[in-house]
Amino acid sequence: MADARFEVTVWTDGTQAALVQAILTSMAKDLKAIGVGGPRHEQVSQLADQLCCPCVDDLRKLVVDHPATWLLVTTGSGVGPQQVAVALQQGTTILQLEPVLASFDDLAIVEQALGPGRRAHGDTSAGQRIRTPASLAQAPGWVKAADPLSAVSPVRLIALTDVGPAHDRTLFARLYD
Repeated sequence: MADARFEVTVWTDGTQAALVQAILTSMAKDLKAIGVGGPRHEQVSQLADQLCCPCVDDLRKLVVDHPATWLLVTTGSGVGPQQVAVALQQGTTILQLEPVLASFDDLAIVEQALGPGRRAHGDTSAGQRIRTPASLAQAPGWVKAADPLSAVSPVRLIALTDVGPAHDRTLFARLYD
């Protein structure tokens, strides 16, 4: 019987390798890792060894040599619009724990690389193939809360307290959320 799990490649760094291992372990019946990459680090190499996957330090090479249904990105290091465009051209959907496109200019570069004729052939835009896990704006407490702008005067200051684990995501990813 054929393996029915989705294939995933992983782009991570040493600080996120344990998180990736936990994700893949908890989703082992649904996901099969076929490649691991990231900036050269002992923990990334160890993760690749544990998963019996090749370890690559070039994201473009990882997605071309090991095309997968999903690309799990847990670090922004080594990720740019060109690498994102190559992954999307391979038909890969990107699951980002770290934002892979930091600006509208990056998104425009990716859309241009995909070409204008792709939508005519049924392909979706790059923004629809880059997924972010549930965010604060989707949390039940936030959804049920009163609209803060209608309850108070105009906003002059925003205070943010993050009580999640420090190793979960970078400050940039949490602020992006």
